Amino acid sequence: MRINIYLIVAFFLFFFGLNLLTLYDGHNWGGDFAQYILHAQNLLNGMPYTQGIMLEERIIYPPGFPLLLAPLIKIFGVNFIILKTLNLLFWAGATILIYRLSRKYNDKNTALLCAMMLCASSIFFTFKQNILSDIPFMFLTIAALYTLETRRWLLAFALIYCAILTRSMGIVLSLSAMIYFGWIKKDAAAVIWIAICTAAAIGTQTWITRGLHPAFFNPAGMQPLKVIRSLYENTGTMWQSLIWFYSPGQTQQTAVIYLFAAGCAAIAAPFLWLGVMIISLKKLITKDLLLIECFCFIYMVALFVWSYFGATPQVFARFIFPLAGLLPVIFSYRFSSHVQRGAIKVLLIAFVLINTFNMARLYGFNDDVLVTVNNNQEMFSWIKKNTDPQGHFMFWEPRTVALMTKRVGTTLAWLSFNPNDQWHIILRQKNIRFLILNKTGDKEFIKYFCSQPWAKTAWANPDYLIVEITS
Repeated sequence: MRINIYLIVAFFLFFFGLNLLTLYDGHNWGGDFAQYILHAQNLLNGMPYTQGIMLEERIIYPPGFPLLLAPLIKIFGVNFIILKTLNLLFWAGATILIYRLSRKYNDKNTALLCAMMLCASSIFFTFKQNILSDIPFMFLTIAALYTLETRRWLLAFALIYCAILTRSMGIVLSLSAMIYFGWIKKDAAAVIWIAICTAAAIGTQTWITRGLHPAFFNPAGMQPLKVIRSLYENTGTMWQSLIWFYSPGQTQQTAVIYLFAAGCAAIAAPFLWLGVMIISLKKLITKDLLLIECFCFIYMVALFVWSYFGATPQVFARFIFPLAGLLPVIFSYRFSSHVQRGAIKVLLIAFVLINTFNMARLYGFNDDVLVTVNNNQEMFSWIKKNTDPQGHFMFWEPRTVALMTKRVGTTLAWLSFNPNDQWHIILRQKNIRFLILNKTGDKEFIKYFCSQPWAKTAWANPDYLIVEITS
């Protein structure tokens, strides 16, 4: 039975409208979004790319997403709702492209179900409240793969350039395309142009950020045994993250399904990885690998390496986005018998229903703590009024406070990871004047500093205590 086109249009419009209506002002504490916005403001103001973020020059994020944010900030200021609408536009674009890409390999109904599954994602329903580069990167990746498949070369090369400029993992897109066109298609010209785009993107990033700042390779080189142990311990992370995307346990009811499936994935993870490696390498050798399969294989290996840093499947799921729309397309194409495709369609419908149920239960979800929580607003206001740019602070989320107050600080981790007889020395070395302490989570810090003659209480509200370092 063919799916009625009018029902499909209504389906997509409904979920787009639902996500638009549930965009809220503010943001959660996560510091990554703040760093992106601060980078964008520096670009607008002609300031050094890393200025005003933290006392330390932490890992610097690629400039693609800040360049995207910059014109919106120029026109509307730091308007959280406006900046979040980018997620809706790029997600809608990715959904359309997944349909178009799937139509190259599958029947119309299967292609529509692949797009519907992405459109009705309850992970996106909550994640859209974040101002992060994951959704734009997902769109750029899928768009680049689609335009490479359809041989729209100029647009494809531009998209590869933008993808690498947006996230460092864009290198995987470039590498997989060069392997595909170089080894399978024997198209030397395509490989050369992709390499040129890659070099141009890396060059642009290096110029804007004043240098490359690798996040993984430095610790990997210094502590190889730790890396190997961490990779072994996180073997199942990517598989559990995929399950969390397709069947997220965001409610009490759907958590039962997720926990069972995630438990099975944890047990089966080594065998799943072995299967992926054998099948992909065999198809690569026999030159029976699709471009999207080549990308997915290399991207999965990159995610396995990235799991070294450790994260829960719920957090790691954001890195799964480029895979999430492509894997149903691949499975529908490879499992092509009538029974197999029927089973895949049933599974896709089940995913749509589970995610729709989650959204119904999560309607009104808002994880903002910056705008709607008065105690946080009071803390930001006090810092802006009572500190100067040289009055540095320590707090668990210094980048977010920097965005909200234009004051630069560093993380309390400097104290947490050192014995307390070193704390005063560290504070003086870093020229810290204020400590922003949470009354619930920082009780040990509060107990210690309130007993020191060189520290005094400067301000407090029901959630926070600000300690001033007097000497």
